[in-house]
Amino acid sequence: MKSLNILVFNIITLLLLAQCKKPSETLDGREDRVCGGAGYCWEISEPRSHPFIHFDVNGGTARYHDTIFLIGGNGSTWDRSSYQWELWAGTDVDNMTKLPTPTFQKNFPNYITQSCGSAGNYWCDWQFYWPMGLYIDEEGVFYTIAYTEYNFKNEWRSEAKERRLGLAKSFDKGKTWSYFGDIITQNKQDAPPANKTYNGAGDISFFIADDGYAYIYYKTGFYDNSTLIRDIQNISVARSPLTAKLKPGSWTKFYAGAFQEPGINGKEDYIFKETDLVCITYNTYIDKFVLFGGSVTHESYIAFCDDMEKQNWTSKDFAMADEIRIWYFWPFDPASKDPFKTGQHFRLYTTGPVNGERVGNYKTISFYKK
Repeated sequence: MKSLNILVFNIITLLLLAQCKKPSETLDGREDRVCGGAGYCWEISEPRSHPFIHFDVNGGTARYHDTIFLIGGNGSTWDRSSYQWELWAGTDVDNMTKLPTPTFQKNFPNYITQSCGSAGNYWCDWQFYWPMGLYIDEEGVFYTIAYTEYNFKNEWRSEAKERRLGLAKSFDKGKTWSYFGDIITQNKQDAPPANKTYNGAGDISFFIADDGYAYIYYKTGFYDNSTLIRDIQNISVARSPLTAKLKPGSWTKFYAGAFQEPGINGKEDYIFKETDLVCITYNTYIDKFVLFGGSVTHESYIAFCDDMEKQNWTSKDFAMADEIRIWYFWPFDPASKDPFKTGQHFRLYTTGPVNGERVGNYKTISFYKK
């Protein structure tokens, strides 16, 4: 009887050990393997710090000859009274140098239309531009999406303001930038929901695919006229042929299942609803486009697509850990040094405030097939 009890005990112990070794369906900060619903699993490493802590945008990365350039930073004022863009360069992402602060030409437009009224409304005449995304053509011309916010109603607190996207170019390797016109604005052909005001188009992920197009996944929304709180946020997408060099008028929005609406005031499908931010990569290991997203309640998710023409994304998979992002985030693969392609193992960079302090870290994400 004693030997039988020992045998039963050993069997139970082996079963418990086997259960412990099964892939985890949740993540608690360790490198546990998590499997989603689309046939892929992933592991996420512990965070490591990076120096790009003041990026209030998804970092824009491009490779020119043997140099990697990274653009980001905080907002710079339209009137050139404050410059907070950042440009970094290096032979690899772990050995980058911060270059002199990029500056503007005088043609960055002022879009403020509201009257400031009392002196207490010190934020009334704010307008800032952020650089989002980076493309460098074969002649060494730098391109970024100049994202602007203006007509603030309540400082930063409630996101009650207007936004739009334009094109900026630099002919001296990112030192000085000129504005070349608007490229994407929110659809205003349709009336906003009751008691709401348009919030505009902004907060983008810039992506270049092998199909000859540049893509912008951008956020539109509405804020409440009574509370001045932005309470609707959705992600849409537009594209431009690279032969057009991202110029105004070349962008078409995805609407009713096809890229067919103009970038300026055209109608747009909501690719992902109730979403704060996204970033995109093409993963060569699983042969899919991969989107990392963050919901408006700060729940992170992942989705997959195999046809950029159809934008046939899978549904949000919330098996992805919330810890992958603070605020803004962007993928990069140090092995390939390709800003838009990643392999089985790659990094996801993120920046934002933690306990009132600016921080930046990256986590290594490893994909596995079921």
